[in-house]
Amino acid sequence: MDDGGGHRRRRVIEPRDCRSRTLASTTQDKHRSLLLDKVRASHEEALERLRPAAVAADLDAGLCFGLLNPVSNVIVNAVLTAAPRNQKMRRARRRTRRRRRSRRRRSLDGSVTFLTSFFPYLPEWEAVYYLLLADADVLVAARLVVQARGLRRFGFTSGTTAAAVRLALRCAALAVKHPHPDRLVHAWMSLSRRLDEAVSALANRDVRGLVALVGDEAPAPAADMERAWELAESRLHGRGIAARHYWHAMPLQMALLHAIQGFYLRALARLPSGELRSRYHRSLVLAGHCYGPMDPVSNIILNVVWYDAAHPPAEELELAMIPPMSMFRVATRSFLGLVSFLCTRYPDLPLHDAIWCLLVADGDLGAAAREAERRQHRPSCTVQEAYAAAAAAARHPKPDEQVELLSSSRAITTTTTTSLLLQNGGQLSSEDVRRLAAGLLSPNPSAAVSPTQRKPTKPRQRGKLKLQSQFIRDQNKICKKVKAALHRYSLQNNEPGGYELHVICGMNNLVSGPVYCTDDDIVSYTPLIYFRCHVSFLARRRHSDPSAIAGDGALQLFFAECGNYRLNHDGICCPVTISLPCSEQVRCLYCEHQGIRIVHPSVENFHGREVEFEKMVCGKDPCEDDFDLLVDEEPFYTNDGIINNLEYAGAMDGSKRTSFIEIAMKAPTRKKETLMMISILCEVYMTVYFD
Repeated sequence: MDDGGGHRRRRVIEPRDCRSRTLASTTQDKHRSLLLDKVRASHEEALERLRPAAVAADLDAGLCFGLLNPVSNVIVNAVLTAAPRNQKMRRARRRTRRRRRSRRRRSLDGSVTFLTSFFPYLPEWEAVYYLLLADADVLVAARLVVQARGLRRFGFTSGTTAAAVRLALRCAALAVKHPHPDRLVHAWMSLSRRLDEAVSALANRDVRGLVALVGDEAPAPAADMERAWELAESRLHGRGIAARHYWHAMPLQMALLHAIQGFYLRALARLPSGELRSRYHRSLVLAGHCYGPMDPVSNIILNVVWYDAAHPPAEELELAMIPPMSMFRVATRSFLGLVSFLCTRYPDLPLHDAIWCLLVADGDLGAAAREAERRQHRPSCTVQEAYAAAAAAARHPKPDEQVELLSSSRAITTTTTTSLLLQNGGQLSSEDVRRLAAGLLSPNPSAAVSPTQRKPTKPRQRGKLKLQSQFIRDQNKICKKVKAALHRYSLQNNEPGGYELHVICGMNNLVSGPVYCTDDDIVSYTPLIYFRCHVSFLARRRHSDPSAIAGDGALQLFFAECGNYRLNHDGICCPVTISLPCSEQVRCLYCEHQGIRIVHPSVENFHGREVEFEKMVCGKDPCEDDFDLLVDEEPFYTNDGIINNLEYAGAMDGSKRTSFIEIAMKAPTRKKETLMMISILCEVYMTVYFD
């Protein structure tokens, strides 16, 4: 956009520029009708192949989603999910069939549910579009989504992806009321290891041979998805299908934000513990953006150290937790700064192409600029003007000073120094950051360090101290839970030395809920409670070497699931790995719903991973067993609701405090009360840093 004021060449990207845009309802209906025709054709061909053995097949279970092409999926599901039935069961089945939707429509709905359960932030209309491109083939459509989102490091054969496929199959079966969902999942998990034999049996119409391929292991074996994805890729190339650009930038934005999250976690691991907890937490959330002349992680460190040295706090505040809303805020503003830099330097570069260049470059502005020029875009302004647009989009507190720093010779000189300090990947020492700060400070006397701040009025000061005290109390509660979880982990793994906490870098206390409660002792300002929280934190073994980059002394990222109302909650605590940019991620219903990016374990189970998604696709409330969709309001968790919450989160990045409450008041009843809780937390976090 044009920011006015004589800067006509600036394109300052704002959150509203990345909002999701849907197709017209008439176009969506047309796509759905065309997809239904393709599903109908697959069912007719499958029935023709099944006709000699149709008596032994359960036609009501013959739906077109699975690990092969749609026709083969219909046959496999009809044959392998059939159960022994007497005549009475058959009559009951026929009566039930009259009340259900047609198999073809259920096939379509199940395929859509497969994709929306497999990928985060995928609306149903977009899933229909990709299925239409893929001729109703769910795995081909999944590969198209991976291509369109720029997930070039997506691990098709990883354990995370195999578990996601299993969950997507089960969600699809449950959503369309498949008569035997467990049998369907078991059949495909067994066949995943013998797909070539299954393809041969299908080609020869050997129903008995197909049945013989399915084992009777209990529970079902883990999926081996390598061959399934290879066959899907061959079908994709055989049909000459290509991924299309999005109509909106939101899915690409989420992929880039996922990468930016990893940059911040790596930067936090390199900052010294003492300085991070006493002062750098402030400069991180105010000015620790990931754009600059270096790689994103180094840029974060450079911006954090410089801002703290140039504008130190009037008083230090010891914190062991980076406020989660503040982490979301600075990551979002870093994203806006990155794309504004590219869109200003290359004014004819569309927004989604700019995000794509950044994904290809792993967030490195230099590499992204080269990618833009490779696409025949030419720069039309100076680097200084592009940094000015980035600082404006990121709402940097001292934009002119940051632009002067990043585009000056000091940045080039410091780049070499910083590279030498960071080249081993270890944690910086206090002496390292002091040397770095000395090189970054401007020799200009007018830019001298000044810790003075506007003196607040007495009522405002009292309000600030009250909210800060509330934040400290909340932080202390979380720290106790984290330390208790680390202690349990040490005992379970026979590590008597224990661990020491570096920093808490992510927290969602809205897990396993909401449920209504009238107990005033538990909840004082809302009738809703959440029983658990998810926490992400960095820790290392006690008495280890802080400079270690691997082994026992290195900082490790942990995930913990704790109780909100009990200290010794029997949740999990385990180390997790920071995923690479543009790779697959573990889904969590509760964290996605709040827009909070926490790294979840790929193996261990937790609340929000499986059962909650299964209930959501069935229109059930994950936490209210007596929830009745015919009597109660609409379910709290829906796929569309998760996507819409991104709009709320983006709006909360606005500059007006009142927007928090306004957004909450526009939501449905239970969401309104939950968002009011979030808005109160936002007020606390904003007061800690910005007043």
